[in-house]
Amino acid sequence: MAERVVLARKGHTSMVRVHWTPQAPTDIADPDLLEDLGVEWEGEELVTYELEELLERIGMHEASDYMIDND
Repeated sequence: MAERVVLARKGHTSMVRVHWTPQAPTDIADPDLLEDLGVEWEGEELVTYELEELLERIGMHEASDYMIDND
């Protein structure tokens, strides 16, 4: 079974949108982009169950090789 990794928690002020965890990739600090790459909000937490796969997608995105499927 895949491990649940919490990348961020929702902030509770308008100035702090999210609080990032040490497990969060440092390359991308945009929760919306991470959602486009397959990460999901579960209540107050932004999580992934496939961290290695997410890191690969981030690398592809940075290399402009990743195409988001909006379907």
